[in-house]
Amino acid sequence: MLYTVADVNWDPRRPLPPLAARAGFYRMRASAVTIADGRPVLAAAIRYDSLRGRVVAHGGEHEVQGGPWVAPATMNDLGAVTVLAPVPADLIREIGPAEIRLDRGSLSVFPRSHARAPFAPVAAR
Repeated sequence: MLYTVADVNWDPRRPLPPLAARAGFYRMRASAVTIADGRPVLAAAIRYDSLRGRVVAHGGEHEVQGGPWVAPATMNDLGAVTVLAPVPADLIREIGPAEIRLDRGSLSVFPRSHARAPFAPVAAR
């Protein structure tokens, strides 16, 4: 899964054009969120194949002519992937802000220290 920021004119029913992807696809969601500036953050079901210089549909769910969807891509020195072809709309979905989910049973109000006390506790008299 790679993450990017939508273009102003992005339509979820149409392929994501290469121009919208020029901001880069990132491996970490947080990287896309930090540059979003109010625009939608998108998750793409693609992976970068550095040996072949291309992106491939993740999981092979999007079949084109008997094989998974593939497009040429490059990676810059900061790790951002630039896809050089339109990404099919069914591989892109808009994601909301990250959520932290807590289970009341696992929430610890008093965290335990990992350091041991330097001396033994005094016994009760």
